[in-house]
Amino acid sequence: MMEMPVQQAADMAPLPGLRDRKKAQRRAQILRHAARLFGQNGIDATTMAELAEATQVSPPTLFNYFGTKDGILIAMIAEGSRKFRETDTAMDPRTDAGFATILTDMLGQVTARTLEIAGKRVWRYAEASVIRHPDTDLSREYSAINDQLVCSVVGFMATYDLRLRCRDDPDPAQLGRLFFDVWNAAFLELIRDPEATLDQHQAVLEARIKPLARQIFEDGFLAAPTLKQSC
Repeated sequence: MMEMPVQQAADMAPLPGLRDRKKAQRRAQILRHAARLFGQNGIDATTMAELAEATQVSPPTLFNYFGTKDGILIAMIAEGSRKFRETDTAMDPRTDAGFATILTDMLGQVTARTLEIAGKRVWRYAEASVIRHPDTDLSREYSAINDQLVCSVVGFMATYDLRLRCRDDPDPAQLGRLFFDVWNAAFLELIRDPEATLDQHQAVLEARIKPLARQIFEDGFLAAPTLKQSC
């Protein structure tokens, strides 16, 4: 029997039905309202009944979609992070500036996009949950997202023809983890201070990353970074 061409099969695949589209729209609406209420009132102070009222769905419907407030938070963080990985250009390699500046700019953009996914209050709750309850689904999802971000930073470093001041062979995994840890410490300081701004956070990143980069990387590479040649 003759096989159907792949493209023809894809063209004939059923499109999502009206019910599925409405369900996806309702889910997105719930997450938008949840992000607003969690940011305004805090997660502990926000009830499922308030979320149901804000999104104009019944409490049983809300429970069917997400189960608990932690379930809603997991979906917010997971879907926001997925969109960030798929659409953001922060990790696109550049050679139009010094490497320390490129690195600082990239990590600053990661912070900005992270706060677009959820506000400081939500991230404080997630961080505290990981420490207090490390075996919950929320903690596991949060840790997985952290691991994905580390991999993205490592991948970013691996695109460059890194040259070290000590002349050793560079290890992008080790360097990526190092600079992620510097960023993560600065990010935690940012979300713990309700008054801290992104500009202040960017200044902290520059004060920590640029001197560290000068100690690690060779001067010529710092001034004019180059990408690895593709095979």
